[in-house]
Amino acid sequence: NRHRVGLDYFVTATEGLYRIYSGDLESGRQMYRDALSIAQSQSEKSRLRQRMHYEIARYFEFRGETTLAAAEYKKSAKIKYGYGYLHRAAMRAARRLAG
Repeated sequence: NRHRVGLDYFVTATEGLYRIYSGDLESGRQMYRDALSIAQSQSEKSRLRQRMHYEIARYFEFRGETTLAAAEYKKSAKIKYGYGYLHRAAMRAARRLAG
């Protein structure tokens, strides 16, 4: 499915997630931005944006950068029309990191 990167928002976002997990934050973030430009509906864009912030938060938290992680979790939680389960997870993580 790699040939669909840049054509399909879901595949492009998944490539972004892979790059973030591989330690390449900027490339992964760019892939998510590319996916946002491909997505058609506002609900798709909202869910992508929410997931992007959540995964970036996890990236920062894994590296011990809790202030940056908390900020990204908060951004994820503020997205309207995203996934309910992801909103709740982001809220819990932000509260946990706040102390």
